[in-house]
Amino acid sequence: MNIDVKKFIIRGSIFATPIVLFFGISFYVLFTSGELEPWDSIVQKWMSDNPVQVGMVYSTLPRYLKLASVLARRPEIIVMGSSRSNQVRAGFFKKPDKFYNAQVGGSTIEDYGIFLNKIPTDSQPKVILLGLHPEFFDNSCRRAGTKTIEEEYSQKFGQSGSFKAWEYGYKQLYQDYFEGKFKLKDLSKLGKDSDKIGLNSILHNAGYRNDGSYFDGRVMADLLSHPRTENYKDVFKNQFFSNKIKQTCPDNHAYAINQVDQFLKTSSSRNIYIIGFMPPLASIINKTIGVDKKYDYIKNLDSDLKPLFEKYKFGFYNFVDFSKLDPEDKEMIDPTHGSEKTMLRVIISMLRDNQTLRRYADINYLNNLLKSSKNNFFVFEN
Repeated sequence: MNIDVKKFIIRGSIFATPIVLFFGISFYVLFTSGELEPWDSIVQKWMSDNPVQVGMVYSTLPRYLKLASVLARRPEIIVMGSSRSNQVRAGFFKKPDKFYNAQVGGSTIEDYGIFLNKIPTDSQPKVILLGLHPEFFDNSCRRAGTKTIEEEYSQKFGQSGSFKAWEYGYKQLYQDYFEGKFKLKDLSKLGKDSDKIGLNSILHNAGYRNDGSYFDGRVMADLLSHPRTENYKDVFKNQFFSNKIKQTCPDNHAYAINQVDQFLKTSSSRNIYIIGFMPPLASIINKTIGVDKKYDYIKNLDSDLKPLFEKYKFGFYNFVDFSKLDPEDKEMIDPTHGSEKTMLRVIISMLRDNQTLRRYADINYLNNLLKSSKNNFFVFEN
């Protein structure tokens, strides 16, 4: 080998080494953490008897994975809604394997119809617990593009999941490190727990469980170790009222009501029984919005929605004001998200007069479960 060739190889190696290290480290972290796990593989792992928690950082997975899970499992009863419905657990029901929480964090009013239309009639559930959230009915311009939502439910989108995680994650990983979102010592956890998929799950014990519900270990650990004091009221109000409407659309309320009506009509034609419920807001938030005319639309939702459900002979329950059951917000995770224990109370309340739901859940068992809970947030150990 002549000297020029040797110089070329040496120079090439010097030039290539940083590039190889850059991509090599990214690939190692993303692959070992499960961020590059094929999404259909995740669906199959969720269906196993072993608990598997999935918390991705570098890919947007809920829509496709939730739909794919429903199609694979064919549950008899499912939950639909946003993150405010994510604490409804399979263990609340007589046959846990016949339940699935298909809520999608960050969902819109358009998600309901699109999701349902993606389920063939021979795979459809018998009952849907439909989480209806007040913010869907305000006058903000939150209307989503149905094309974008449709794409995120598609098989093509699901099959590209690993590529999307790599495309976004290989550079973002370094930025997150330099911003202090994780430390080098955190990477020692990679590959040690096969029941955790994704960096959010591995580093923070946060992600979706087998039954579709969500657990955020970091938040819950903080709540359990720091009992609430009176200043929680100001914290909750700051969190809730910081989300100001930037642009108004006066017709959004009527549009959202019509979306619900169309969903109920389709469900009725398919012989699917719908139980609509509005999850709780913190008591301190209810007290504050109660004297603000800007939130009158929340007070009027009963009169807007209940007749629609009655028209199709479905059940409807409004739990926005939960102050009688949790006046001091001891069981609320934050201003808009109730805990596992909160949602158990919601299910028990609906069971008292909903004969259809009683086929799937035992009110006596759930009352005993509630009484035996060891803290304000959990009723199960995992």
